[in-house]
Amino acid sequence: MARDIQSKICNIKIIDVKISDIEVGKRFRAEMGDIEALAASITKDGLVQPFAIFKNPEPGKPYKLIAGGRRYQAIEFIKSRENIEFVSCRLYDQELSELELRLLEFAENLFRKDLNWQEDCDLKERIFNLQQKIHGVKVSTAKDAPGYSLTDMAKMTGRSKGSLSEDISMAKMMRDVPEVDWNRFDTKEDAKKALKGAKKKIIQTADAKKARASLGTGESLKRKIIDSYHVEDFFEGVRKIGDSTIDLIDLDPPYAIDLENQKKGYAYTGYNEIDPKDYPNFMRRVLSECYRVLKPNSWLINWFGPEPWFDPLHHWLLDAGFKNKRMPAEWVKGEETDAHVIEQTSGQCMQPERDLAKTFEFFFYARKGVPLLAKPGSTNVFGYKPIPPQFKVHPTERPIEMMADILTTFAQPNSNILAPFAGSGNTLIAAVMNQMIPIGFDLTEEYYESYIIKCHKLL
Repeated sequence: MARDIQSKICNIKIIDVKISDIEVGKRFRAEMGDIEALAASITKDGLVQPFAIFKNPEPGKPYKLIAGGRRYQAIEFIKSRENIEFVSCRLYDQELSELELRLLEFAENLFRKDLNWQEDCDLKERIFNLQQKIHGVKVSTAKDAPGYSLTDMAKMTGRSKGSLSEDISMAKMMRDVPEVDWNRFDTKEDAKKALKGAKKKIIQTADAKKARASLGTGESLKRKIIDSYHVEDFFEGVRKIGDSTIDLIDLDPPYAIDLENQKKGYAYTGYNEIDPKDYPNFMRRVLSECYRVLKPNSWLINWFGPEPWFDPLHHWLLDAGFKNKRMPAEWVKGEETDAHVIEQTSGQCMQPERDLAKTFEFFFYARKGVPLLAKPGSTNVFGYKPIPPQFKVHPTERPIEMMADILTTFAQPNSNILAPFAGSGNTLIAAVMNQMIPIGFDLTEEYYESYIIKCHKLL
């Protein structure tokens, strides 16, 4: 702990004090852990670590507790059974300020082994902030410069400056981003990975806010494009769309295939998967609404996971009123060469010792009525490189160039395009780039923010 506090407490006395004479007060630790286990340990081995107390300057009990809240609860738990009346205490009899007393509590807790990682990070931040309140912020690197810095705390705790900085940043992030369920992370390392994502989210939100503000309040084309993406449940939003008003639907629903565990290197948040047992009813509802809003003689593009949904989806489409061949179109993840040959990129496979790597995705192109292709003679293979993982914001994000190719294969300029599950928003952008009029829905604000930023850069 700090040298000047050490000088004040160099004459610490070890005394026996009645447990009933100690006022506990509010403690730093909210979660006290397994008190019964600690009580059993004290019963067996005695109180190894004395309480830390000081003389109470206020009316009431003679002493106030500085450190030992868990031990106090454990003693209370067993004192009648074990006939405990007195406990060993370290008495700090020099005058200490409230900040210094709090610092002593924090410092003792820091060296305990039973803190969870959240408490550990929070405690380090509290100690650092208290030290700076007491001593000020050190602005000079001179050896005897006044103030307090991470270097001083590293000397005090025996931790490195780098690890202290990370832990203090983690504590601040846990406080600033409460929407993250930090308790679900078992270790600090797991949480640090999430911290990177949280930082990215904060930056993205700020960038999206700036991008929207730059549009002003007018009816600019860019504002209309951005406003075509609605953060809203599809089943709510589609009610506002009239019957027979949409020319083409790009339907990319959740796949109900446990995408997080099926997709190698999955590192996305906000993707709303569907339980497989609920998927049939879910898809029937979606397809019914899609059929209602489509114009006569129009197309539905329906992406899907072929295993296990190839055959069920075909029948759900027929039941909804669509005409559909069992021969889907394919996105082959490569690019077309000058010789019109698709050069495949490396595929993905979770079990390469058993399965071949997959380099394609399927979509059915189902018909309402008898529509014609906008580009007759097109093949059912679309060869485009996938978006590199580091640039993707959505687990099923597809290249804008490919979506433009698909849209212009099936629809004419000025067509109304619907994306029921807009995700990254790339279908909406591809539609705008080809003089089409898009509308899309998605539940995740994070995807909408990335869409705003993308529109601001591209359009």
